[in-house]
Amino acid sequence: MSVWKPNMKVFRWRKLAEKWGRRTGCPPALILAVIEQESGGDPGATRYEPEYMERYEARCREIARACGLSLEDVATSYGLMQLMLPLAWGYMGQNARKEPIAALLDPDQNVRFGAAHLGVLLRKELARHNDAVRLALGAGGGIDAAIVRAAAGRFNGAGSGSAYARNVCALWRLYEGRLKEA
Repeated sequence: MSVWKPNMKVFRWRKLAEKWGRRTGCPPALILAVIEQESGGDPGATRYEPEYMERYEARCREIARACGLSLEDVATSYGLMQLMLPLAWGYMGQNARKEPIAALLDPDQNVRFGAAHLGVLLRKELARHNDAVRLALGAGGGIDAAIVRAAAGRFNGAGSGSAYARNVCALWRLYEGRLKEA
């Protein structure tokens, strides 16, 4: 039997995950799981998302005009949690909006915006599944895997049954165990 060891490129962001987890209500293990799935721990990761541009063209154009950026810049995911600018825009203050790409590539800001969004998705899923999973809160304040899969699926738009959501859920469980040991 092999013992799972966390990806140290990801685990080095543990303090940020704990900080923003406390402030947003998002479990640090879920933040780390998304970081591993999205960027492998690379704070400078970027990925152009042409499908996003097609789907949200009006919003991309609006933000591109507001920031003086190209549509391609707006339709690119950035940083540790691979956030899209239109998604992060609502979590940004005026200073971050002056240099939004720099804000998204800053590990602290990226995790802040990503954790805030995941926290919102988790609360929505908990409210939606309130009766079925009895709030899914255990004595330790943990959350149910179905809630994590649903929130992860909504985070990247793939749905709760997607490979993405299953992978994030599996990583969440592993990181949760590792954080309890540390």
